[in-house]
Amino acid sequence: MMIFLSSKKIQMAVRTLICAAALMISAAFLPVGAIASAGSVLPIDSIFFIGSFLPAESIFSIGSFSAFAATVEYSDLQELLTAGNQDLKNNSFYSNLEDLEEQLAVLKQECQDMVALSKIYGDQQGTSDDYRKTAESLNRTINQLEKRYNNMTGTSASINTAIDMMTMSAQASMISYLKMENNAMIRAKEAEAAAVKYQNTLTRQAAGMALESESMEIHAQQLNAEAQAASYRQQADTLRRTLLQMLGLPDDGSVTFGTIPVPSAEELASLNYEADLEAAINNDSAVKNVRHRRSDSSTAMSLKASAEEEAVGNASADFLEAYTLVQTEIAEYDAAQKAFAAAQNEWQGAQRKQSAGILTKADALTAEAAWIRAQGELQSAAMELRTAYDQYRWIVKGVA
Repeated sequence: MMIFLSSKKIQMAVRTLICAAALMISAAFLPVGAIASAGSVLPIDSIFFIGSFLPAESIFSIGSFSAFAATVEYSDLQELLTAGNQDLKNNSFYSNLEDLEEQLAVLKQECQDMVALSKIYGDQQGTSDDYRKTAESLNRTINQLEKRYNNMTGTSASINTAIDMMTMSAQASMISYLKMENNAMIRAKEAEAAAVKYQNTLTRQAAGMALESESMEIHAQQLNAEAQAASYRQQADTLRRTLLQMLGLPDDGSVTFGTIPVPSAEELASLNYEADLEAAINNDSAVKNVRHRRSDSSTAMSLKASAEEEAVGNASADFLEAYTLVQTEIAEYDAAQKAFAAAQNEWQGAQRKQSAGILTKADALTAEAAWIRAQGELQSAAMELRTAYDQYRWIVKGVA
């Protein structure tokens, strides 16, 4: 039986083999504890051994034969995509189109999964909203990418355009992955608190101090939180594998992902409605396509003018939607900050009471779970703001 691999999978296989060979060679020259290969995060033609230059936490032992340990930051995505994709280096129009089609298909599947889960948890508003908002964010990215893709031509499908579009796709996947990780952590802590509370209620029930219906209700809360945590975890694992494959990195536990940076005050202050609107219109792919169209007759000129007016109107509407979303997410983030500060005060008070012996373990865990939820919601709000801001910047740049 013959097995056919795509060019991208072959590239990944070659990268893995070269990393393995690098480890073998370096074993002859470096101490076991100081062997390192940058093959998993650098282009194939840039592989080198830097055992004496890496920070201690980046050195790994050849005995475990693990991949190069690395933390991928949000700001690293474009560099990693460029390093791991030979098609981008070759600036191949058709290969770039194929890669973009693959990325769109992946994002669409992720979006469909989130929509389905939002419906499955329709009777649980918080969970349903988590999935719905993630689906909406992914869908906005998909719409932006499809618009740019549909307006691509042989001359416009430059290496920079392809890199920008793939970076947008990777950003959406990384944020979605970390959202699911964040939600899984919140639900796991809530399940832990409910489990302790359930055991305490059973003890009280045995002593005739609690009804069976009370313990059953708490147990149902525990099971529900556990099921939600498992669902979030499953989605996180799927998104993680997709993201690692997209970046050409190994799925062996050696790679971790950093946090999503909140847009700085300087970044948010840089928003200029009038100037950004003009830039978004002039950079819009549909507008540029119409403006570059030849018009050799009065009829053609009239059609061109009408088409340009429509394209400009669409670009303006897209910009307004993106700008409004940024303002909405700024307000949501500010509200989440205040809620987190209040929850933190409650949690600190609960810790003092627990230290004084006047708060049960169950109540302390409940307070901690509330604090973790507020913290998680703040992180989610930060990621939503980052997503909105980056999508706005992509529109202004003309990638969308």
